[in-house]
Amino acid sequence: MAACPNIGPVSNLRRRPLALTQRRLEANRRNAAHSTGPRTAAGKARVARNPIKHGFFVAPEKWTS
Repeated sequence: MAACPNIGPVSNLRRRPLALTQRRLEANRRNAAHSTGPRTAAGKARVARNPIKHGFFVAPEKWTS
């Protein structure tokens, strides 16, 4: 997404809250049904390495595995 040079950052104070309509709530529920995380053993093993990949709170013994 390209930044527009004439518009500065939008303050959260100026934004209006989104209206939670019945249609939007139903869409959220449908979308949430798709985002269930990894289901296979291979997928779970892969995401378990995310902290190691990104280096947050990594114990030294995890660096070599």
